[in-house]
Amino acid sequence: MEKLFQPSLLNKVIQLDNIVSLFYCDLNPNFKSFGETHNYWEFIYSDIGSVEIITETKTVILEEGHIYFHKPNEYHQHKSMKNIKASICNGAFYYNGNALDRLAGKSIFLTNSAKCYFFNALKYCSEIFSSVIDTQNMIYQVISPDHSLEQEHLLINNLESFLLELLISMDTLLCHDQHVPKTGYPPLVDEAIVIMKQCLFSSLTLSSLCQKLHCSKSTLSAMFKKYTTSSVMNYYTQLKIEKAKELLCLGTYNITQVSDFLNFCNVNYFSNQFKRYTKLNPSEYCKSLKNNNCVQLLELST
Repeated sequence: MEKLFQPSLLNKVIQLDNIVSLFYCDLNPNFKSFGETHNYWEFIYSDIGSVEIITETKTVILEEGHIYFHKPNEYHQHKSMKNIKASICNGAFYYNGNALDRLAGKSIFLTNSAKCYFFNALKYCSEIFSSVIDTQNMIYQVISPDHSLEQEHLLINNLESFLLELLISMDTLLCHDQHVPKTGYPPLVDEAIVIMKQCLFSSLTLSSLCQKLHCSKSTLSAMFKKYTTSSVMNYYTQLKIEKAKELLCLGTYNITQVSDFLNFCNVNYFSNQFKRYTKLNPSEYCKSLKNNNCVQLLELST
């Protein structure tokens, strides 16, 4: 008797057909793009340094390792930070659905899995296009005659996979713009903690925090210690460790990925900080989770 196989019907969330541009470039300290609007999606990724993004409604400092998406017909302008060199990737594509709306207008930290697809797409793009032509009125890429259709397909697949990884990250709250409830402390301390929680997936220093709060380091440190009994940066690290525990509990990400998500300088430093606050290193913590959450495997009877 021949065995029958039941097909599974799978859905496709995103389908891209036309790419307008995708290229990597270094910006000089005086770079300033023309303000523009167009009927396709555009993103800018800050690989090295920071970039200022200006729209009709806000100005955003795009920090290193983050990406920002402009929806079609949104006015935008990009410029270098004063006297700071930066390296960016700029991309644009046509997409008519609404699945990507969650990415628009947010500064999003790229995870390792997203970066893998992202830089693969750049790799295939460099093989398909021989150069970028940038004039006062337009910018376009010159197609190389030596590329293959398979490379075009791989470029599209990797770019689609990259966008899907970002959407998954949004679903697991790996975005800076998530809502963070206030704490009930005095306004300065309260706002400092809100900013810390918004910046768990980037690197925040005492100086940069005070700059956002428009206060001196001594003022914030003294008030923070008075009401929380903790130093500012110890509190920030502890928040990161609590988020690390939450991510490890999901069972979806390994220790290195969680360390990368939370922007620790390396996994060894992350492990040391994790043990400092939990008395367990990350692997011991993961083992304790498995011991406390036994999974029963069920075998279907034939």
